[in-house]
Amino acid sequence: MIDKEIRSLQLLEKLRVFDFDTSAAKKASEIWADLKIKGKMIKIIDIMIAAIMLSRGYDQIISNDEHYSNIDGIVRNVCKI
Repeated sequence: MIDKEIRSLQLLEKLRVFDFDTSAAKKASEIWADLKIKGKMIKIIDIMIAAIMLSRGYDQIISNDEHYSNIDGIVRNVCKI
């Protein structure tokens, strides 16, 4: 393996990776329905990210995307770089 691949694998070993499982899917459907009713639909990938977070007990996200603020239970923190 080249050095770049080794470094990538070392980083991956340090990251916590959460699956989109049944619990997250159920939460995603709840978020989707809530946003649909409110008329504030967002991209499905962002709904899935929020659902994975909430189903694992996480409620804060660092993002410049304002639409996360429309999801009940999510606290959005702005990334200022």
